[in-house]
Amino acid sequence: MLNSVGDTFGNLMIMFTAIDNTVDAANTSLNKTNEAIAYINGRILEVIDQVDKVGDGDKIQVIVNALSGDPDAYGKFFSTPVNVVTEAVYPIENYGSAVAPFYSTLAFWVGALILTAIIKVKPDKSKYPDASAGQLFFGRYVLYWILGQFQAVIIVVGDLFLLHIQCVHPWYFMLAGSVIATTFTLFIYSLVVTWGDVGKALSVVIVVIQIAGSSGTYPIELLPDFFKKVYIFFPFPYAINAIRECLCGMYEYDYLKNFICLGMFMIVALIIGLLIQIPFEDINHYMEERMEDTEMM
Repeated sequence: MLNSVGDTFGNLMIMFTAIDNTVDAANTSLNKTNEAIAYINGRILEVIDQVDKVGDGDKIQVIVNALSGDPDAYGKFFSTPVNVVTEAVYPIENYGSAVAPFYSTLAFWVGALILTAIIKVKPDKSKYPDASAGQLFFGRYVLYWILGQFQAVIIVVGDLFLLHIQCVHPWYFMLAGSVIATTFTLFIYSLVVTWGDVGKALSVVIVVIQIAGSSGTYPIELLPDFFKKVYIFFPFPYAINAIRECLCGMYEYDYLKNFICLGMFMIVALIIGLLIQIPFEDINHYMEERMEDTEMM
């Protein structure tokens, strides 16, 4: 029985503690109520004083004005019912700087695509009979890589000194441009080596999809579901985000993460250019001969 009484006293202590908290809350509520009543009392006395000071014909108008409140205060409240304080995190100076990552990335891709249009991707095998397929692939790609790096320098220098975009880390921007140019030239070069003119057309289709759904101008959350599902499988988002890190400021390891993703596209490009092209080589050769026979292409 004594043990039971002890448990009962323990439960009573918990109950008394809860009651104490309730009393404190009620006390706070009564204090607030007292303040509200004091305010209302003062307001009523103020209205009565105003009514006593005016003539009989204006008493009603004074009461109406007192009950209607302050129209300016109401108007201000309904126009901005919530007071928002904006704190800029990684602020951007202007709209041009905000869209520079997207348009710079687009310039990298278009530059790489133009290279495949003006320079043959395949050297004449008869001039290098002892060269392997890999040697021919990388031997011609070196030229594309050098020209791609020149394009990267022109794009980055033009952004910084001609367009004067905001850039917190210009040297990292230069490094990002070099990696992006390498990725894009290798990727497009591999497509064209493997599928010829079809690869060029495929590069155009890919860039059109990326322009519409790469989160370059609008957040990906605002785009249709199709782009939300496929945009991660294209290199544009990672190139754009890498440049944003340079322009606005670094966040943890996102800069390196984007480089790793671009490196994965380089691996895919090598697989396409070195392995997948093997079964398509005879077909491409046949198509090239037929196009030459037309004397138009």
